[in-house]
Amino acid sequence: MTEQLDDVVNYEGQEYALIRTAPARALFDPADHGVRVGWKSTASWRGFLCSYGIYDDELSLDELLIAAPEGEAAAALTQVTPSPVSAGDWMSTCFDLRYADLDVPIGFSGGMLLGQVRGLYWLVPHPAWRWKRVWELSWSDGRLLSARDHSVELLAIHKRAFADVAPDAETTFALIAETDALFEHSYAPNYASRIQRIDDLNSGGPGDSSRRR
Repeated sequence: MTEQLDDVVNYEGQEYALIRTAPARALFDPADHGVRVGWKSTASWRGFLCSYGIYDDELSLDELLIAAPEGEAAAALTQVTPSPVSAGDWMSTCFDLRYADLDVPIGFSGGMLLGQVRGLYWLVPHPAWRWKRVWELSWSDGRLLSARDHSVELLAIHKRAFADVAPDAETTFALIAETDALFEHSYAPNYASRIQRIDDLNSGGPGDSSRRR
């Protein structure tokens, strides 16, 4: 499976990948604003990419890239008409049109993980493990409430998580739980049920495979 392009958030003058939100949801969907998208690359199955900015502690959509819908003219977005993505821009392999200078308010409430400097790992149990620098931002109706850099704590967990080539499941899920405990919001909502299943297997409870033999 092709790794998907990450949306971008510009925070305090630096560009970060939007790792995940809690609750998990799209911050912006072009379809909600009458903009139809097509498909051009396996690197973006959804056919669009968003760049967000934080100004005076408020979240907004700065730029939108889309794959053009086949046989249709792209609609304007907040009176902004899209321009073609330059053939010299590597993004042209994934997208055809760019909506720039949008300034669309995003009324998001919840948590947001931002990542910078991608690590060596892609298929990892917790989304924060893919990045060497991670911030958590908390929001209420599009206004920034708090921001915290968790990079140091996560580095220590990384070293333990990847000390072995293949850590056992119980150790892995315990580290996932420890990672999520760092944050104000939960970004790995399924780990608790998985840990419970391991506990059941170890104690001969409901998940004990020997009972099904």
